[in-house]
Amino acid sequence: QKESVQVSATVEEPSMSAIGESEACSVEFVQEIIHLNAEDQEDLYQVSLIFLETYASDAQRLQQAIDSRDFEQVALSAHAIKGVLGVFFARDCVATLNAMEQAAHQQELEKVAQSHADFLPQLQTVVQGLTDWSAQFELS
Repeated sequence: QKESVQVSATVEEPSMSAIGESEACSVEFVQEIIHLNAEDQEDLYQVSLIFLETYASDAQRLQQAIDSRDFEQVALSAHAIKGVLGVFFARDCVATLNAMEQAAHQQELEKVAQSHADFLPQLQTVVQGLTDWSAQFELS
């Protein structure tokens, strides 16, 4: 008997107009980044540029793995994304992806789907915060 669980969702590109200056900067992980020394901030800036170019395809790969119930690929994708987001101090995302990875190892589709639903708005928060922070970093 196959479970029927709706797991589709989309990741939208943030628009700069949707990012409030003080709102995005108050995001916890961005606060941690701005307390790093200049050299570490430069390194994170370079990594953020790559992340902002690739996150949508990574999220799409994760979505496709969930849609096809490829639990091995779900676990691999969640693990990979978790590693990148950990660099940015995105602890909520890391915790959610960890739960998704564990659920995938146990082949628990409903828990994978719930973790994915929880992850998408968290990912948007990180993307918006990094977009705002990197734009400010370029100006400094």
